[in-house]
Amino acid sequence: MKRVGIDIGGTFTDLVWFDDATQAIGKAKTLSTPDPLDGLSEAIAAAELEPADIGLFLHATTIVTNLVLERKGAVVGLVSTRGFRDLLEIGSGLKPNPYDVQWSPVEPLVPRWLRAEVDERTLASGEVALAPGREEIAGVLDDLVEQGCDAVAICLLNAYANPANELLVEEVARERHPHLRISRSSEIDPRIREYARASTTVVNAYALPAFSSYAERLQDGLGLETEVRFMQSSGGVVGVDDAAKAPVNLVYSGPAGGVLGARRLGRAADIPHLITLDVGGTSSDVCVIRDQEAGDRDELELEFGVPIRTQTLDISAIGAGGGSIAHVDAGGALAVGPESARSTPGPASYGLGGTRPTVTDANLVLGLLREDSLLGRSGIRLDRSLAEGALAPLAEHFGLSVLDLARGVYRTVNANMAQAIREITVFQGIDPREHTLVAFGGCGPQHAAEVAREVGMRSVIVPWMPSVFSALGLLGASLARSESRTVLAPVNAEGIASAAAVLEELEARATASLTEDPVVEDVAVTRVGYLRYVGQSHELPVTLQALDADAIRTAFEDAHEHRYSTRLGDPVELVDLRVTAIGVVGEPPPPVWTGGRADPAPVAMAETADGATPVFAREDLAAGVRLHGPALIEESDSTTYVPTDAEAMIDEHANIRITLP
Repeated sequence: MKRVGIDIGGTFTDLVWFDDATQAIGKAKTLSTPDPLDGLSEAIAAAELEPADIGLFLHATTIVTNLVLERKGAVVGLVSTRGFRDLLEIGSGLKPNPYDVQWSPVEPLVPRWLRAEVDERTLASGEVALAPGREEIAGVLDDLVEQGCDAVAICLLNAYANPANELLVEEVARERHPHLRISRSSEIDPRIREYARASTTVVNAYALPAFSSYAERLQDGLGLETEVRFMQSSGGVVGVDDAAKAPVNLVYSGPAGGVLGARRLGRAADIPHLITLDVGGTSSDVCVIRDQEAGDRDELELEFGVPIRTQTLDISAIGAGGGSIAHVDAGGALAVGPESARSTPGPASYGLGGTRPTVTDANLVLGLLREDSLLGRSGIRLDRSLAEGALAPLAEHFGLSVLDLARGVYRTVNANMAQAIREITVFQGIDPREHTLVAFGGCGPQHAAEVAREVGMRSVIVPWMPSVFSALGLLGASLARSESRTVLAPVNAEGIASAAAVLEELEARATASLTEDPVVEDVAVTRVGYLRYVGQSHELPVTLQALDADAIRTAFEDAHEHRYSTRLGDPVELVDLRVTAIGVVGEPPPPVWTGGRADPAPVAMAETADGATPVFAREDLAAGVRLHGPALIEESDSTTYVPTDAEAMIDEHANIRITLP
């Protein structure tokens, strides 16, 4: 059986395949296309794969993220309880900078004229005090369809406690307008807090038509004999039907594969604490791995004012990649990103029509990339003269040489990446110096050493196949399904007994489709409770090892003391439950590197900021080889920069380990 991992980013489409029988592995990298299916098909053709030979097809994508950020999703109507029409605009009442008196709120994904109300009321206890009339529902839906809606989000007050009224609205919608895509809050996010639940349901509806269409075309168009599996933000994969029903769970689909790959790398190399730095063409994604486990969370914001409640790895993203555009900001200073040249037209040096200066262009001028390296063997030849031409106007604006401007771009984007790392470490009470930086993505290895230096880290790993490492990480992903529900029960014998019944139901639903899946080798279940002291407004997640009130209370107070340095001893309540079923799929073994030579010779010399710098081919470096900087280590689609005062060593798993003083 061949496993295929596909990661479609804003600039490149990456593919990695692995043959379970022969242990052979291969890759392909193509430019992403406006229709992602075109770029994916090109990658499959470039890898010379036959669809009939593929037994496991794993797919990560940024489609959902891009639909929201670029405001290219569906025309969505929202059906809410009377009096709650403006919930999306009222939001949390917060703003990103409390002292910014000129700040304007983000426009909701659903404009006011597409937000409708029905007379209904479900009490917090779950009792239906008022059911909406079918005629009223029909009139509301007819009006939304006449306004051009092709998707409807249903979010009624307290529907997490009893979905009956939402189910009635959905029933009428499917009877009268079967073409509508329906997103129901009691199915997508059946938990308390109306604003987060409504926003999550709306984002899901906003992405439903486009993503569902893509998923269906993908499954039918590739001619696969196996089901396409989509990576979720949580790091687990699901089939087409589950993905098409809840695309909101795929918001961080793309970066998740790289985190999984880094976690496996850490386990193979026995490195407990890692920080991932995934630098692609459009963005940089960072994540902390502690004790060989990545953190997770239950809520994220793609942009301020658009909260999404979904289980996700604790990944943070910024607009800093190889295609990020250098420009003059509002204060007259040099800035890089978040706007990107993407795959079309791409950096100026690609020769595909781009004219604005990007990070890739600066790196080429600095000598960190060579014209006959990197993408030269992937169908694109880098052109230094085009890069210099794109940087020249900006250099003239600042009164700098093109070379000095390129240095400024390099340092600026490094500072942006370093700040992103500080925000997930220092700002959270974590010392980055205890961690090893794992750098990947096509651009990551060119920046890794200097970014690590900026935050005080001394150890860097550039993994095998760094440019397609996120796609490689997909190959060992497990299937996963999560089910959540609000219970609001006291942590005592009676409350835990009622929670146990809910857990049993959630577990049955989460495991239902996994136990009979032919690719699943085993099913594991984790149970998490979200607890708080009575009177608090925010919860802490606690793994429920045993359903014993005293043990659960102690585990919560331990977590509270660890997070807030306080242990109150007050009554504790259980707010939400989450059950995650993991369908374990055997993963490929880590590579064992036996190639290269013990005494490699440079293949070229490059002029960098360090002066004349030897260039080595990565495939020429045997395990155990040590290189003293400055050096460039090239491979078919990426280049690793080793600064003057650093040392690089090739380990037994083909990783490049860089040590800084």
